[in-house]
Amino acid sequence: MNTLTLNKLNRKKILEYIERIDFSEYQNRRNYLNYKCSQLSPYITCGIITIDDLLNTLKPNKKYKDIIFQVYWRYYFYQVWEFFGNKIFQNLKFEQKAKNKGLPSSIFKKNTGISILDNELDKLISQSHIHNHSRLWIASLITNLYSYDWIQPAKWMFYHLLDGDLASNFLSWQWVAGTSRNKKYYFNHKNLLKFSNSEQNTSIVDVSYEKIESLYLKSEQVDFKLKTNYENFDLKPFKTKQQNINLLTIFTLGSYDEDKYNILFIDKSLFDEYPISDKRIKFILKIIKDNNFNISVCYEISSLDKISANYHPSIKKYKQINFLKNNNSEFYHERFNPEKSFFYNWKNIERRYV
Repeated sequence: MNTLTLNKLNRKKILEYIERIDFSEYQNRRNYLNYKCSQLSPYITCGIITIDDLLNTLKPNKKYKDIIFQVYWRYYFYQVWEFFGNKIFQNLKFEQKAKNKGLPSSIFKKNTGISILDNELDKLISQSHIHNHSRLWIASLITNLYSYDWIQPAKWMFYHLLDGDLASNFLSWQWVAGTSRNKKYYFNHKNLLKFSNSEQNTSIVDVSYEKIESLYLKSEQVDFKLKTNYENFDLKPFKTKQQNINLLTIFTLGSYDEDKYNILFIDKSLFDEYPISDKRIKFILKIIKDNNFNISVCYEISSLDKISANYHPSIKKYKQINFLKNNNSEFYHERFNPEKSFFYNWKNIERRYV
């Protein structure tokens, strides 16, 4: 697969890149760590391109059903967030019954004894991106084998990811920990070897799946602090007397309107609770620069009126915003039920792509 470089990229160039992507190996190779992914995820997360931009390229060709299936997870998680609201940040349906809280020191120090995961942890911190399979392995190790409550580790991973999406990240952790479904996700050494290039002959998870569920690994809790450095949003300040305001968030940058006064609303109540890294902030500023967006930064909107914005669950609580549209996707189906499983909902639209 062609990969996306992080040089100067605007929406037009990203859409042109999507047209050139060869997804022919995706179905058979997507779970392997050495598979070169498209690197589109950070751009979808910040909203400069959308799920529908990708679907409009893939939909005419039915051989891309597998990648459409994977993209549907993002849409599904978004709709679950829209329905349940902030409940997605706590146990959604089932209790986890974890023995520990915080973050295991072996994760923080990247010395789990599983070489491939230690490498992936290093990559997460240094590159702000890891393969989705690695994310599942790490989440399972923390929640199901170290028996740590999933919430703080989910915040920690969200903080470091360049493509950290609130719904996808937190609901994926719940899927692994068995709090959104009555089942947990496990892996073992054989699974690691199959999907990675690891040459480690054995590891602490070198047991059968029959035994892995009863395996309890110990790792001391480490205290860690995450903080959003708001001063790094190096944009001109918002002018309070402006009219015809178009509000953007770090998830809806593609809603920029050149005919309006555009503000980037950084909601401190959100990002104090769910911090983002300096690398994430730098990436957002680069997107703004590469697209020649004229945007001011704003941290408080309670005193403002006549604000318009494209809808997003992260700003749903602000009643003074006039939401322009609810961004219904090509995936929309009138029988969608967020209280049902992913697969129940996928079956309702699967025939569109087969």
